[in-house]
Amino acid sequence: MFRVTHCSGRKRFIYPVATLVALMLFASSAGAQFQQQAEGQQMFDFNLHDNAAEVVLSSPAGEQLDAGGPVTQNFGLFFNSAGDVAASAGLHASGGPTEGFNPMEVGAGAKLYGVYSEEADRLVAALAISGSMVFSITGQVPQAFIVKGNVAPNITSFGRARRLFEGTMRYQLDVTPHSAVYLGYRYLRIQMGSGSSNTTMDSNIHLGMQVSF
Repeated sequence: MFRVTHCSGRKRFIYPVATLVALMLFASSAGAQFQQQAEGQQMFDFNLHDNAAEVVLSSPAGEQLDAGGPVTQNFGLFFNSAGDVAASAGLHASGGPTEGFNPMEVGAGAKLYGVYSEEADRLVAALAISGSMVFSITGQVPQAFIVKGNVAPNITSFGRARRLFEGTMRYQLDVTPHSAVYLGYRYLRIQMGSGSSNTTMDSNIHLGMQVSF
């Protein structure tokens, strides 16, 4: 199941990319229902290093809930030079423990992955639980240290995948009210079942930027 066979290297790459893009478009269409009355900013996030890159689009998923923080929907596409591709769609709620400014903000949510592993030659999927923590530093140039994690156990991993883990951390500088730059690190690994190769899709430092509009 989900196995790609009898394809040239280029075609073998195109088919999973098309499938993953279709997954993102479907998730985006479904998520648009929650956005009609939303107030807030859209965000474009792009990061890369020599062997991998990622693009993420985020937007409000609805009105802010009571005194809590915003609920956002995000759609991402990751790819590396080894031929691995991962599309994702998620919902994430965040906020501080009290009203007003808080130097620490925590969040939780869920993230759906569609992943093509070149090494294992398979298209797999996983539904992960997400968590985040943000430590903000005020000043003339606002700064933040951000940690995020996504974990999918065996029960919510499909297509020969047994577990998925993605962890990121970044040090971010807000250079203008609508843009930021950051230095980050990402670890993304998929554990496969017997007979398939485990895949570490990324374990490296990257540079990134965010633009809100």
